[in-house]
Amino acid sequence: MPPMASAGLGSLGLPDVVDTTALDHPLVTLTRIPPAYPMAAKRMGIQGWVKVRFMVTHQGKVDRVTIVDADPPEVFNRSVTHCVSRWRFKPGTVEGMPVNCWAETTVTFQLRS
Repeated sequence: MPPMASAGLGSLGLPDVVDTTALDHPLVTLTRIPPAYPMAAKRMGIQGWVKVRFMVTHQGKVDRVTIVDADPPEVFNRSVTHCVSRWRFKPGTVEGMPVNCWAETTVTFQLRS
């Protein structure tokens, strides 16, 4: 018996990856692991933020995590990449079908007084 061909979203008339603005409903976070504050940054009193872009797959998993911007650069990137890759979502849908979609968020690092 020949293997079944898998149908991508493109064969259904849908793009392979959509922006969150094209979804029927906003993404729903199921698991959002907080980032670890890097010890060196904590000891030195460094605070900052990282803007991250990632794809939420039609299965609700995170893929293709990329850093868009950060202040200060490179200090928190690894921590953000690690935690965001473990987040899980209820998949976004277009016309009721689960789709891959791009999402973006900013993760802030602030020390408590």
